[in-house]
Amino acid sequence: MKATYRHSPKLTNGAFTLLELMVSVTILLIVAAIVFGSFNSVISAAEEARSGSQVSHMARFIIRRMSDDLASASLLPNNASGFFIGEDSGHDGPRADSVRFTGFGRRFVIVGAGSDQAEIAWYVKKNPGSKLHTLMRAESPYIAGPGSDVDRKFALDVTHRLVSFDLEYLVGNEWQSGFDFTVAKALPRYVSLEFTLMDDHGNTITKTALLPIGSAS
Repeated sequence: MKATYRHSPKLTNGAFTLLELMVSVTILLIVAAIVFGSFNSVISAAEEARSGSQVSHMARFIIRRMSDDLASASLLPNNASGFFIGEDSGHDGPRADSVRFTGFGRRFVIVGAGSDQAEIAWYVKKNPGSKLHTLMRAESPYIAGPGSDVDRKFALDVTHRLVSFDLEYLVGNEWQSGFDFTVAKALPRYVSLEFTLMDDHGNTITKTALLPIGSAS
């Protein structure tokens, strides 16, 4: 009887087949996609948090700076040009109110550098075609009266991320959307401030504050 022999397949000495390579590459691509997606999500979240933090910081600055300004407000008892005017922008679209007043807000350290009296203004510069506007603050050492815009020559941009800026004034026990010192013959008691800012990602933050007014004398 003749014996038959079967030849065993030769080992590949540890080499990978084409199918094994394709499977390995596919797995690596899936893992890389997962890792990259997670990393990209972390980067996006960090950037959004940074942008939101910047807007929150700016909101706190606006409240603190405006609070200091209003605390210094005065009709200047020894200066007939003292005034306080709050202008209402109306109710069509986002609010863009403004306030201009005199006070003792100027800081100087050199004797003889001039009076500490100043005109201060907060107002909105609208950007046509954009939902974002620019909040401006101006402080002038020249008291030119409520009919002048001399203070705007000393204006600085506070933020370009303003959506709305709403001011109301407490006169007696009544809140008013605008204020004219020539009618009230005195300063308002408080200013109610509400404004909205938007970050780089379209997220908005709205802040409110009740700000006391300085001496009415």
